Amino acid sequence: MLAAGAGSRLALAGEGQEVLKPLVSLGDKPLLEHVIARLSAAGVRRIVVVLGYGYRQIERFLSELNPDVEIIPMLNPLPERENGFSLLQAEGLVGEQFLAVMADHLIDPAIYRAAVEHRGLGLCVDSAPPPYLVAEATKVLVEDDRIIGIGKDLKQWNALDTGVFSLSPLAFQALRRLKDRPRLTVTAMVLELIEMGEPFQALDVSGSSWIDIDTDEDLKRARELL
Repeated sequence: MLAAGAGSRLALAGEGQEVLKPLVSLGDKPLLEHVIARLSAAGVRRIVVVLGYGYRQIERFLSELNPDVEIIPMLNPLPERENGFSLLQAEGLVGEQFLAVMADHLIDPAIYRAAVEHRGLGLCVDSAPPPYLVAEATKVLVEDDRIIGIGKDLKQWNALDTGVFSLSPLAFQALRRLKDRPRLTVTAMVLELIEMGEPFQALDVSGSSWIDIDTDEDLKRARELL
């Protein structure tokens, strides 16, 4: 789980305070607790949580939880180098098949299950997203169930990236090839794997709900989804 952030803080709408995004209140518990519970519901039993900004505060919160999963906090010492660098910190702590998920996405457990059941490289995509997701989401171009393009500014696309990946150690191989970049993203990793000739499957989860919480408006929608 990538939770290092980039120093982003979310102002709680109408509540006059700021909090680290993973700890934003969503219904009866913080967003991060929802994410962990939904991963558990999908059959996940061990989560490496890569932290950065607000490390001590989030680690303290995790230590006070009593979830049904094992939680291993891991520090990304350079969170400004983006989420791909965070993922690289988990090398050696995951197995031959694992998920990469985002701490600030509220995801239907069915989407996590689609990734859990996949073997190989895969990304859960939404080919029929609601309009409010389109502006900020990463776009994906899918052809014959394979990803052939990905990026926020992609001109030609037919699906959105939900932020839920099924990965193998090939992901770390691609990240190491790119490790000298000042900003190392998961999107760049996917493009590198495609360039390496590794098939990256599009796992269509259209119809299942998900939202990336970046703004107060996103937070309001997430509360409505709950």
